[in-house]
Amino acid sequence: MANVELTPQCWAHVFNQLPSRDVACAACVQRLWCELVRHDEHLWGRLMSEDLELDSKRGADGVQRPTFRSVRRRLSVWRQTVRGDGVIGKYPVLQAGGPEFSYCSCTHQAAARGSMEGEFRFVEGTMERPAGGAFEAACPRFSLEVPPYIY
Repeated sequence: MANVELTPQCWAHVFNQLPSRDVACAACVQRLWCELVRHDEHLWGRLMSEDLELDSKRGADGVQRPTFRSVRRRLSVWRQTVRGDGVIGKYPVLQAGGPEFSYCSCTHQAAARGSMEGEFRFVEGTMERPAGGAFEAACPRFSLEVPPYIY
């Protein structure tokens, strides 16, 4: 496949989405863009043949004619999975009536809107002295949005 170049408008959009400290990463963005286009060619091939049911249709006159579809809109959902031990390097022990544990985390998301969801794995007792089996507690999806004003 030929190297895919971003248009000046696309590059402007990419640079506007990157924090100033990350502008040096733009060459990586172009490589990623090429990979996405290469991946999309496979996806579009499948969509064309299956989801859009594109094939040649025989007209009333018996002549094979292709059917067409135009792309009107696209939605890309990019996800990053982070899996690790503990919470921000800690292994808090939670118990009824005990102290509250809270923490702050961050994301490197460049978009103004996103979401997060996941799960926490617990073990009854402590890590050093488990008193039962492990279980998961789901963290339902919640919205991550940059507020219109930051004070």
